[in-house]
Amino acid sequence: MRPSAFQIYTIAGTLTVLFGTLAVGQLVSDSPLPALLAGLGLLLLIAAPFWWRFRHVFSGPDPLRGGPPEQTWTEDTPSQVLTRNFARAGILLGAGLVISVVVFALTTANDPPDQALKVLSYIAQGLFLVAAITVAITTVPLDTASHDAVGDSRARMKRINQVAWGGKHLSLSEHDQLVALRVAIVAPVRLRLQGFGLTFFLALLAVGICRDIPLGDLSFGDAFIPALLLLALIRIPYVAGQLRRARHYASENLPRPLAERSGANVEDR
Repeated sequence: MRPSAFQIYTIAGTLTVLFGTLAVGQLVSDSPLPALLAGLGLLLLIAAPFWWRFRHVFSGPDPLRGGPPEQTWTEDTPSQVLTRNFARAGILLGAGLVISVVVFALTTANDPPDQALKVLSYIAQGLFLVAAITVAITTVPLDTASHDAVGDSRARMKRINQVAWGGKHLSLSEHDQLVALRVAIVAPVRLRLQGFGLTFFLALLAVGICRDIPLGDLSFGDAFIPALLLLALIRIPYVAGQLRRARHYASENLPRPLAERSGANVEDR
């Protein structure tokens, strides 16, 4: 599953479950049970494809564990790392959504629409914040693995990064060339995860703006969303260049049989 598809699926699914719970709670206001059943039913329907897609994701070894990264990273590592992080974020978001639906249905879904909608917006923001933090945390093992591959030398790390995704042609030892190759293979994962977390954070801010505009209650924090969008637009060409250079370095330096077998996949990631 591509990052963009996963982001759309999780954000849209979260809002669908919450608004479905609210709608049933407003239509059947004499009991919280219909809203609870509707919310959990929607969650089950939305979670089923997610479970089917990621049901075997943790059955294999963690690609970032079990040995030196320069030996264990392969051309399949980016997709494996992304898939595992998708699963972690989805599981945590789903667990939070179950708790949120139960609490919201039993306490607020039958309240007057304005009050119920306001509470729902805060719940959605909390879920998106947790998802953004989860994605940020999942980048730590990747950063640690990269650091372990390069070592403690900042100068060596800078030199390898300049070669791996900076597009520079510098002289490296045979071992450092291998490390640079592994860094180039996995570099797109880190960049995509950063964008993934930013998307959840933007969704959080967007929910707040949609809540506050009708009430005429825009806060200082709501001004961050256009600033973040502007920052993202400015950064996109820079990040795209890094991704392109890392993919090019990886495809050019993979062993020939490996490159011929996986060249298309490397370009797609």
